[in-house]
Amino acid sequence: MTSVKSIDITTVSSAPDGVYVGRDNGEATRKAIMQDKNINLMDKDIRVRFVFPRTAETITTSFFLGMLSQSIYNFKTKEDFLKHFQFDANEYLMEDIHQGIDDAFDSLD
Repeated sequence: MTSVKSIDITTVSSAPDGVYVGRDNGEATRKAIMQDKNINLMDKDIRVRFVFPRTAETITTSFFLGMLSQSIYNFKTKEDFLKHFQFDANEYLMEDIHQGIDDAFDSLD
């Protein structure tokens, strides 16, 4: 059985007021997840669930790619990626997240 690792994004990102911007900030968040939470985002034997605050306003593609680009390239399809990574966020943030996923997979073509 595959376990689910939930990550409260507010514990690993220093984004002010729920505004997640910048590739460097995304990379710092990835580093915090892997070091502070001891979660290997590349481990396909787990599912990773990112929990964003309901008050979050935006996540830019650059932040998203900084946080997950290394992982995205391990998946052949968006569907496989979304089986591994789950996102608990408000509808506006989900639009940004899906845009980031689309941008990442479009860059692979």
